Amino acid sequence: MITVTAECNMGIKVLPTNLLNDANRGYCAEYGRQARDLFQGESWDSVEPRLRQCWQHNHPHVAWEAARNRVEAEWWRYSSEE
Repeated sequence: MITVTAECNMGIKVLPTNLLNDANRGYCAEYGRQARDLFQGESWDSVEPRLRQCWQHNHPHVAWEAARNRVEAEWWRYSSEE
């Protein structure tokens, strides 16, 4: 079993705290695209809890609820291009 810390460091980049704010919605989009690449073949419903854990581990200063919709939208948009 992969630990949250190990899984969270397997490919999704972390944005410095001072750069992550409401104006940086592009980062959430990038997070969604990277997550899609990392978890190919898995459903959003199975991956979302792990993404939430990774987000909370790497970005404790920003609630997952603030990023989730944008990350999910990009997950689905990127999935439709395959």
